[in-house]
Amino acid sequence: MNKIVPSYPVDQLPADLREGLLAHGSVEIEFRLKDLSRPRVPLTSFVGSLDSIYESDDAVIDYIRQMRDEG
Repeated sequence: MNKIVPSYPVDQLPADLREGLLAHGSVEIEFRLKDLSRPRVPLTSFVGSLDSIYESDDAVIDYIRQMRDEG
């Protein structure tokens, strides 16, 4: 949603926004919401992107089984 304030007194603006403006003038202000959400990246897109510390898929499965059995 956008909001426009057609006439806002410069002397009521925060100091950093008043810089370079006439002290007793007025400005038009437009507020626009920024879309801060970032698109989600599925984890499957990372598969195969790094070198594995395991020599095979079977080694990974063995490690997972070992961790499960110790817990």
